[in-house]
Amino acid sequence: MVWIQGSKTVLVDQLMIANGYVSRLKGLLGKNNLGDREGLLLYPCQQVHTWFMRFPIDCVYLEKINNNEYQIKEAFENVAPWRMLPYAKSVYGVLELRSGAVLEYGLQKGQCLYIDPDERKEGKDGH
Repeated sequence: MVWIQGSKTVLVDQLMIANGYVSRLKGLLGKNNLGDREGLLLYPCQQVHTWFMRFPIDCVYLEKINNNEYQIKEAFENVAPWRMLPYAKSVYGVLELRSGAVLEYGLQKGQCLYIDPDERKEGKDGH
């Protein structure tokens, strides 16, 4: 699960993790959409693209604060297929959400998110 720090707002309750080379490369390819409370966390990851995607997404660049807390470094809304987002050296990972989530939840630079490590679906290569 992903919560907005300091609130009881659950941003994602179905979190997929891509933390291996192949799983990060695949990302959301092959999916037709993301549900209201679905998300994909890619790490380590300093840049994403939407090549070959079938739908637009919101992308949130995250800096790791501690084991479960992340600060939003940048939020990109409604990223259409066939786009490349900027490289960010200081970014730990990227949270991909359904298009409209950034606006709906008011996500912005500097805000903190909490990711519950027990609620993640690991996507390491070979597992």
